[in-house]
Amino acid sequence: MIYTVTFSPAIDYFLDFNDLELGKINHAHKVNIVSGGKGINVSKVLSNFGMESIALGYVGGKTCDLFIKGLNEYQNIKTDFIKIKEDTRINVKINTPIESALDAPNPNIDKEEEKKLFLKLDKLNKDDIVVFSGEFPINFNKELYLNALKKFNNKGIKFIIDTSNEILLDSLKYHPFFIKPNIEELSSFFHKDISFIEEAKIYGDKLIELGALNVLISLGKDGAIFVSKNEKIYQKSPQIDVISTVGAGDTMVASFIYSYLLDNDFAKALAFSIKASSLTCKLGRLVKKEDINDY
Repeated sequence: MIYTVTFSPAIDYFLDFNDLELGKINHAHKVNIVSGGKGINVSKVLSNFGMESIALGYVGGKTCDLFIKGLNEYQNIKTDFIKIKEDTRINVKINTPIESALDAPNPNIDKEEEKKLFLKLDKLNKDDIVVFSGEFPINFNKELYLNALKKFNNKGIKFIIDTSNEILLDSLKYHPFFIKPNIEELSSFFHKDISFIEEAKIYGDKLIELGALNVLISLGKDGAIFVSKNEKIYQKSPQIDVISTVGAGDTMVASFIYSYLLDNDFAKALAFSIKASSLTCKLGRLVKKEDINDY
């Protein structure tokens, strides 16, 4: 089974405007409310491709029921959330010719609530796959997280990490199956402005040396790079008109997993993930299997 872990899920409240003027009342011409978060989006895309997953994370408060209701349309997503005292946050996504976002802070999670997630993860076995996506909660106990990764490594459980937090570097010694930094995150990890493809490959190699088994580096409109101990593959993105980039990185993670599990081929998985994430940008929503077939 595939498990996705979203430490700080959110209700995403999308508002579309033709234009936006600060200091004035602005009327949106389109509204959409979805249950979101990076790991949640990974589960959604897997579900759109017909692949099952179980979504884990922390939800609670007055917004909890609305969040869970938003996942009911996805028949291939099971949920096993930990209930917390604080509200599931609401993030406002503003679509104009320039994308903007107003994100609420991550919730505080007490020590007992925190431990409940890792008790669930302790029960997994080597046939399972775990995806960690997004930011960590405030004052999160990283030792609990790193200890879980150590257990995964000892059990032979494949795990994937997609986070901008520098805790990623501490995770590499436990050999994640793959990690997915974008070019900006790669620059941040090494405190260097990385802007060229060949340079990105070099720093992808450094992540392999630090312990990652595979590295998928997203380059936005320029495509992506796959790096492993024995392979370096660059794939361009198709030229498209972008409606929204929301969920593009999560689509890349989910579609890479989906394709790799079908064909056990990294080159195919890279090409498929770029096609899928490009379609998410082109359509302004998470890609579905029929979109791939029609493209």
